[in-house]
Amino acid sequence: NLSGGSATLRPPRANSLVPLGPLNSVASLRVEDILASPQPLLIQSVKHRAALARAGLESLDSLRREYGSDKLLFAAGDLEVGFLSMRRFSVDSYVDKILRGQSAHLLPESGGREFFLAHPTVYEKVAYAFSKLLPLGFREMLDVSTRASLKELARAARDADFGVSDLALWLGGAGHVRALHVDNFSGVLLTHLEGRKRLWLYPESQQSWLYLGQDTGNSGWGSEAVGWGAASRVPVNISGDHAAARHPERFPAFEHATPLVVELRAGESLFIPCGWAHLAQYLGPSMSISTAIHPDWLERQLKEKADWEPRSCASWNREPCDGDGCGATEL
Repeated sequence: NLSGGSATLRPPRANSLVPLGPLNSVASLRVEDILASPQPLLIQSVKHRAALARAGLESLDSLRREYGSDKLLFAAGDLEVGFLSMRRFSVDSYVDKILRGQSAHLLPESGGREFFLAHPTVYEKVAYAFSKLLPLGFREMLDVSTRASLKELARAARDADFGVSDLALWLGGAGHVRALHVDNFSGVLLTHLEGRKRLWLYPESQQSWLYLGQDTGNSGWGSEAVGWGAASRVPVNISGDHAAARHPERFPAFEHATPLVVELRAGESLFIPCGWAHLAQYLGPSMSISTAIHPDWLERQLKEKADWEPRSCASWNREPCDGDGCGATEL
């Protein structure tokens, strides 16, 4: 059971939807929620939702009102060999299509990150709102209030350096499924704002059954940063309450994986711990925003060693230390 909650990780059969009571719910995260045997948590915060609403990000309708003429970036091509072309659609036309059930495309992660890079002041407001859900020691990398930080966001948007953004906008229509993958950040916060969306979550202990490999697409991690995340090679079909490999003979171990399945309601935020692989199932037109969670020491570490990456989720428990007296302490 989830630390005091009624959700179980033992469904009646592998890869079936878990009959859930409510997940353990908190108002904000503590250090131990992130680092000490972390489990998924729901976060309920009226202030957080109100802050996003003030940025024009309360719902699909508010997104259209505030940003309708802005362009969203879509990439067309094969993820295995890289994107072949880039296309843009206005926010208004894309939202209209998903509301009418006419869109065949999910907004890709690159496009969701680019949205925030192209709106630095919105990035600042939304990042600050997410930081208030996090404990001290995990907020500094979401502080982009300095002139230098805002200039860096503008540069990243200009250079299509999408990985600079820790924030991502997620939009999709009924029937869309975002592929199974794992993020090796110290955690991810996903705030759901409108629609029905189901998350299939697989604990870190089950990674050996998920056929995870290096992601080679320009989807936010970059192919050079294997340690930051990986995509599953399993094409997953979801039928009712069951998820199965499209080609079970090629991925026989996947049948043993046991997911925790959460259907999010508008206004709820879900904490996804490091190493928990997940896929998102859109049950209707939906809108969410996510941020990666990083300890404050990561910015110092990357300035000293730009190619640093986590070896495992345990890497987040202590700041790396290359010598005596360098002050590394457990968070």
